[in-house]
Amino acid sequence: MSEWSLSALVLDQVSVFVPSLLATMGSFASMLVLASLLARRRGEKRQGPPPPELKVDFFWWMINPLGRVISRIVILGIVMGTMFVVGKEFHPSIFDGFGPVMEQPRWLMLTELFILTDLTSYWSHRLCHTVPALWKFHAIHHSPKMVRWTSTARLHPVNELITYCSNILPAMLLGFPAYALGIMIPVIATYAAYSHSKWHHSLGPLRFIFTGPLYHRWHHTHSHEGGNKNFSGVFAFWDFMFGTYYMPKGRVPEVFGLDNEDMPEDFVTQLVYPFRKSPGELAANASTDPRHSSVNSVSAAE
Repeated sequence: MSEWSLSALVLDQVSVFVPSLLATMGSFASMLVLASLLARRRGEKRQGPPPPELKVDFFWWMINPLGRVISRIVILGIVMGTMFVVGKEFHPSIFDGFGPVMEQPRWLMLTELFILTDLTSYWSHRLCHTVPALWKFHAIHHSPKMVRWTSTARLHPVNELITYCSNILPAMLLGFPAYALGIMIPVIATYAAYSHSKWHHSLGPLRFIFTGPLYHRWHHTHSHEGGNKNFSGVFAFWDFMFGTYYMPKGRVPEVFGLDNEDMPEDFVTQLVYPFRKSPGELAANASTDPRHSSVNSVSAAE
């Protein structure tokens, strides 16, 4: 008899919630202090109370650890169900990795995994824009009219589940170990916060390899500009390869948010928002909109 139980596996996933929440709170506080210091150095002075979107972003940051726990449990169920269907006995050692992947040097395995997860992230992100049923949830992330590093975590739990599964399941299928995926997630999350910052630098010649704040801020503009382009998370060459690169010369993005609707800056309202709208009502940024005929155009970068 196998020395494991389903309840123990589920509890193991749930046990990471509190440490993850504490780490998230610490990260948010640290970056908030850093952002304030940088703003003061640039001579920016905050007047009045924090903007409403900052308060909403804080709640999204705090709920994200719960979304990740739910995603981990769902992945566990998918793996167990898949192995049952194909007639294989499930054992937790499957998460330790297997096959040729595990015979490689660790540095090479981690490099391959980083590139793979960025590629799968590109396609899951693009599908969230082109499939109306997925856009319902991803629209939450595109609702801010002021994009800043706090906007990074404005992800609906369903959106988080889609992203998590699309990144982790293909990697596990190829034999990558779960611990390596655990290393990738904080790195990718940190880079995402950097990409959402208010820094209008194109990264010079590195812009053809890596994304950056200016690159990703174009992605948060309306759909007739860059709203349906620049899907890459870290490596910009995916957008080059698949025809969605967008970096117009001599301009910086100025208008952000959804095309035809203002989403209320209220956490609970945003949480239930996708369930109150049909896919057709929220298809403004999906490629089915006539203004999206340019989704495959490639703009030259300066």
